[in-house]
Amino acid sequence: LERAKYWVTEVQKNEERCHVYLCGTKLDLVLEEPQVRQLDYHDVVDYADQVGAKVFETSSKSGENVENMFEAIVENFARDNAEVMATLEKSTIILTESQPKKRCC
Repeated sequence: LERAKYWVTEVQKNEERCHVYLCGTKLDLVLEEPQVRQLDYHDVVDYADQVGAKVFETSSKSGENVENMFEAIVENFARDNAEVMATLEKSTIILTESQPKKRCC
């Protein structure tokens, strides 16, 4: 938690309005074996409350809470950047699969 505190302090020194998200990983391991938890969840939540951060425990393996975290980030961005969002609403983005590159000669 001390390293996270250091980086949160650094970010807030340089960007006071920056939203902070604390993301704990390996949730799948913690759910299987609670003793492998490295930080007390309540300590993290208490710290997050102090600095106005949001806490997410995620698992890359199972995908648990990953989408929730990104949705929170997008919602905050959209709320704080209404004029950017208005521009994007008028835009269309077309996603296509990339074609294999042809080799020369």
